[in-house]
Amino acid sequence: MRKFGIKIGLALAIVLFVHAVCFAGTEGTLSGVITDQQGNPLASASVMVLGTGRGAFTDSNGYFTIAGVQAGTWDVKAQLMGHETVTIGDVNIVVDQRTTLTITLKVDPVEGYRLEAYAEPLIRHDETTTRRIITGDEISTQVIDEFREVMSRTAGIVTEGGTDTGTFYHVRGGRSNEIAYMIDGISVVNPISGSVGMLINTNAIEQISILTGGWDAQYGEAQSAIINIITKEGSDKFEGGFSFTQDVYAARQEWDTQMLLASTGQPDPNAPEITWHTSTRQPRRTKATANFGGPLTSKMSYFVSGDWYRDWTKYPVKDPAIEWNISSKVTYRFSDRYKLTFSGNYSDLRQDLFNIQYQYIIGSGYLDQMREALKIGTLWTHYVSDSTFYSINFGYFKRHALTHVPGVPDDRKEAGDAYKRDFDMPPGEQIYLNRQMMDPTGWFYTKGAMRWYGDEKQYNWSVKGDVTSELSNSNQLKVGGVFKYYDVDYHEFQPLPTNTYVDVWKVKPYTISAYVQDKLEYSSLVLNIGVRLDLLNPKGTYVEDPYDYADYLGQYEYYEDIPRVTPTVKYQISPRIGVSYPITERDKFHFSYGHFFQSPPFQYLFMSSQNPPMGAYPLLGWPDLEPEKTVQYEFGVEHIFTEDMVGDATVFFKDMRDLLDTARINTPNGTYTRLCNADFGNSRGFELTLDKRLSDMFAAKVAYTFSVSKGLASSFRQGYMYEYYDWVLPRRENLLDWDQTHSLDLTFDIRDVDKWGINVTMVYGSGMPYSTAPELGQPAINDKRMPWTLNLDLKANYDIRLMGMKYSFYVEARNLINRLNVQNLGADEGEGTGLDWSNWLFYYNDPDGSFDDYEVYGDPLIVRAGVSVQF
Repeated sequence: MRKFGIKIGLALAIVLFVHAVCFAGTEGTLSGVITDQQGNPLASASVMVLGTGRGAFTDSNGYFTIAGVQAGTWDVKAQLMGHETVTIGDVNIVVDQRTTLTITLKVDPVEGYRLEAYAEPLIRHDETTTRRIITGDEISTQVIDEFREVMSRTAGIVTEGGTDTGTFYHVRGGRSNEIAYMIDGISVVNPISGSVGMLINTNAIEQISILTGGWDAQYGEAQSAIINIITKEGSDKFEGGFSFTQDVYAARQEWDTQMLLASTGQPDPNAPEITWHTSTRQPRRTKATANFGGPLTSKMSYFVSGDWYRDWTKYPVKDPAIEWNISSKVTYRFSDRYKLTFSGNYSDLRQDLFNIQYQYIIGSGYLDQMREALKIGTLWTHYVSDSTFYSINFGYFKRHALTHVPGVPDDRKEAGDAYKRDFDMPPGEQIYLNRQMMDPTGWFYTKGAMRWYGDEKQYNWSVKGDVTSELSNSNQLKVGGVFKYYDVDYHEFQPLPTNTYVDVWKVKPYTISAYVQDKLEYSSLVLNIGVRLDLLNPKGTYVEDPYDYADYLGQYEYYEDIPRVTPTVKYQISPRIGVSYPITERDKFHFSYGHFFQSPPFQYLFMSSQNPPMGAYPLLGWPDLEPEKTVQYEFGVEHIFTEDMVGDATVFFKDMRDLLDTARINTPNGTYTRLCNADFGNSRGFELTLDKRLSDMFAAKVAYTFSVSKGLASSFRQGYMYEYYDWVLPRRENLLDWDQTHSLDLTFDIRDVDKWGINVTMVYGSGMPYSTAPELGQPAINDKRMPWTLNLDLKANYDIRLMGMKYSFYVEARNLINRLNVQNLGADEGEGTGLDWSNWLFYYNDPDGSFDDYEVYGDPLIVRAGVSVQF
C-alpha cells in the first residue's frame, strides 16, 4: 500500500511539473476598473481585447482582470447595456507586466459608440527592476539592421569589438556570454560559446524586453541581462508589405602606407618610401524585406515575414556576405479558453572571414563560414478562468556552423584527408599549409591560407511553461520549471606544418530548473518575491592526467585506456526580491536584489577533454567546473516631470564570483593548463534616463551611464598567456577591457505620424582601457585609455497614402559625421599581454599600428535609400 502511495505521489508530481514548466514570458496582464460618470463602479460590464479572444466581466467593485494577453498593441472594447460602448485603441500590453485602464461609460439609452486613444503610462507601478521596452514601431523609425543594435542604445550596455568576427555586448560590467536571448519564450543562446545563436528579421518583432537589473525568478541561466523578443502574430485583418533598401554612397578609408619601425614609429629608411596602398572596400548593402498576415479562418490567424541581405563590407573579401531570416507564427483559438500557437524562425548566413594578414594574397586565403539556425516552438495556452491560465511550450533549437579554407571539402573526414595530402607534398607545392611573407614588411602573406577547420552541430530540446494565477486583485502567483536536453557534436582542428591541433567532443548534458514567484500589489507597495532552483548534469567525463599513457611513459597503453572521472551534478538555489513603492502620484522608488547562477558555456567544460593533449602548451576544458555566480542589487527613483516626460535615476551594484580562469596542472608525466573557477570582479555605477513621449510632433530619449568595472582578468585566457610568457599572475583587480566610464545615448524624433519623420540617434562612449607592454618584463594591465567614440545616425521618411496603401520613401545615414572610431586594438586584446597595437597608440598616437590595420576602426559614413509599401 505504501509503494502504491509513493507511485501515486510521483505521478501527481510529474503531472504538476509538466503543467508548470517555466518559460520566458510572452504575455502580460490587463486589469482596471469601469465606472459611470459619477465615479461609481459598474458591475457586469464586458471588457474584450479585440483580436485575441480574451475578455472578462467586471465584479461588484467594477474591477476586472484579464490574464495571459499576448504582448503587443491591441484595441480594448468595454460595454454595458444602457451605456455607450467605448473602444480604446492601441493599448500596449508589456510582457510580464500589468497594464491598467480606467474606463468611464456614459449612460446612453441608444448605446452609442466612442473611440478613445490609449495613453501609455509614464510609470508602471508594478515594475520592481530596470526594464527597457522597445516596440517594433520604434525600431522601424531608427537606423537598425539587426535587433542587437537596440542594445547598444540602452543605458548600462557597452559595445565592444565590431570586427567581422563579432560585436560583443557587456551589461553592467559582465562578460559578453552572460546574456540570455529568447524568441517567443525559447532560448536561442549558443550553448557552446554562450553568445546569441541566431538572428531574427526586425520586421517580425512586436516588442523587445531588455532586463538589465535583477529579474524575476522565472528567468535563469544569465548573470547580466535577459533579452526577450516577442514576435508578431496575425490579427483578424489582412495586412502585408515589402521594402527595398540600397546603399547609395559610402566613404572609403585609405592610406598610402609606409613601413614603420617599432623602435621609432617612423618610416624604415631602408624600405621604399611608399610600400603599398591600403584601402577599404566601399561598403555596398542590398536589403529586401516582406511580411504578410491575417486570418485563415474565424479561429486561425497567421503572420509570416522575412528579410534578405547581400552585403559587401568594407573588408576586401572575395565574396559578399549573404544572409536571410524567416519568421512565422500561426495561432489557432479553439475558443476563448484554449489557444495553440506554432512559431518558427530560420536564419542563414554565408560569409568570408577577413584577416588583414591575407589581404594581398593571390586568390583567397580567407575562411569560408556558414551559420544556420532553426527554432521551432509549440505553445499551448489554457485560460482556466479570466484570472488563471497555464502554458506549455515545447521548443526545438538546431544550429550548425562550418568554417574552413575555400576549396576544402565540408565533410570532416574529407577535409582532414585534404589537409593531410597537402601536408605530404613539398612545401613549394602545398596549397593550404605553405605561407610566404610579403616583402619587405614580414607581415602580410602572399600564399597559402588561414589554417583552420571548425564544424559544430547542436540540437536542443526543451519543455517549458508556467502557471499564472491572479489569486486576488492584489496577488499574482507564478509557478514553473524547465527541462532542457542538449546534443552537441564539436569538431575542430588546426593543421600546422609540424603538428595538427585537434579539439573533438560529443556530449549530451541536460538542465532542470524550477521557480516560484509571488507578486503582491497594493496601492502603497508592490512586493515581488521569488526563489529559483537551477541544476546542471554535464554528462561528460574527463581524465585527471591526460599524459598517463605509453606515448608519455604513462602506465596505460593508450589514451582511451585512462580511467575517466564523472563530473558531479551542479545546482543552486537563488532568491530574488523586488520592491516598488509609490512615493507620490508622480514618483516611485524601486529596489531589487538577487542571486544569479549560470553554467559555463560548453566549450569551457569540454574543450579537448575527449582527445589526447596537443602541442607544447595544451589548454583543456573541465567538465567539473562550477557555475559562475553573481549577486546584484539596485535601487532607483522614477519621477514624472510633465504629462509626457518621465525620468529615472538608478544605482547598481554587482559582485561576480567563480568566473572562468586557467590553472597550470603538473602531473608526473607532463604539464597542461585547465579551465578553473578562479576569477572574480565587481561593477558599480548609476544610470540616468529621460523619456519624452511623442507630443507636438517631438519625442526624445536621453540615457547616461557612469560605471566602474574591475576584475582579476578580462578573459579566461589571460592566465594561460601569462603562464606562457612566464609572467607573474595578477592578484588584484584591474579595470576590465569594457570598462567604459561614461556613455551617453540620445534619440530625437520629429514626426508628423501620417506624413513624415526624422529620427536622429547619437551614441557617445568614453575611451575604453588597453594594456601597454614595456620592451622587457611584465605588461601593465589596462593602464591607458583609447580615444572616445561618437556615432551619429539619421533616418528620414516621407509617406504617401494612396488607394488604401502606404508608400514610404526613406533615407538612412550611418556615422553621419564620418568619424574614425577606434573599436579594438588587435587580436590579443583582452589577454592583458599588450601584444597588439596598444604600444603604437601609446607611443605614437597611431591605433592602427605599423601596417595600417583598418580593422581597428568602425565603419565610415554610409548612406542608404529605400522604399516600402504597406497595406
